[in-house]
Amino acid sequence: MQQRSESSCKDSSNKNEINAAETAAAGGPQFAEVAVPVHVSSTFIYRLPISLRHLAEPGSRIVVPLGKKFVTGYIVGLLENLSAGTSLQESDVKEAKEILDTIPLVPPELLDLTRWVADYYLAPWGEVIKAALPPGISPKIDSFLSITESGRAELRDSSLNDTPAIKQRLLQLVGEAEEISLAAASNELGSAQTPRLARELECDGLVEIMQRPGTEFVKPKVRRRVRLVEADETPWTRRDASSPKPRKEF
Repeated sequence: MQQRSESSCKDSSNKNEINAAETAAAGGPQFAEVAVPVHVSSTFIYRLPISLRHLAEPGSRIVVPLGKKFVTGYIVGLLENLSAGTSLQESDVKEAKEILDTIPLVPPELLDLTRWVADYYLAPWGEVIKAALPPGISPKIDSFLSITESGRAELRDSSLNDTPAIKQRLLQLVGEAEEISLAAASNELGSAQTPRLARELECDGLVEIMQRPGTEFVKPKVRRRVRLVEADETPWTRRDASSPKPRKEF
C-alpha cells in the first residue's frame, strides 16, 4: 500500500519546519500514517504536533486536512522520521488537527483484518475500517465562517449599497453573526454557490473558514415497547389526553 503526504500550496515551508530542539525534548513519533475513508488506495502521512504525540496510537481516530476540508481518519502506523529514500518532503507534510480517542477505537486484530481485506479486494483501507465500525461512530466535520478585520472594513465601505450581490450578502451575514456555519449560511441565502463564494471571500482575506468536528457522533436508538393488559383492565380503544403514552427506551 502506497504512502502519500497531504500538502497545500498555501502552506509556507517556514510554518511546516520542525524545531529540532523541541522535537528532541518532546519525544514520541513525529509522523502518523493515516487511512482515510475516501476512494484512494494509498494511506497518507501527517505530522503530529507536539501536543498530540503522547496521544497517538495505532487504531485511534484522528482529524486531518484532506484537500480543502477536514476528515476523520484512522492511525495505522507511527513514524519517528520519514523513511530514507522516500519522495516525501517534510515541508510538504501537513499537520494533524486532533486525536479523538484516548484509548484506540480500532484494536490491533481489527487493523490486521481490515488491512488483509483491503489488500485482497483492492479496496481503500480507510473505507474498510469505517465499514467495520458501527454506523455514525466518526464525527461529521462542519465548516464555520468568521469575519476578519478586512471584512469589517469592506462592510463599512459598502454600507450604502442598497442591492448587494449574493457575495456581499454572504459577507453581511457573516458580519452580523460573527460566526456562522456554512450550512446555515447556505440555507439563509438559498444558494448552492455559497461554498464557492465563501472560498472566494477567504482568498480575498475577508472571512476565515474554520473546520471542526461535531460533538454528537452516534444518535440514541429509540425503541417502542408494548405490554399485555391484565384481565381486569379495559384495552385502550383510542388514545386521548388522559391515556398514558407508550414508553420509549434509549
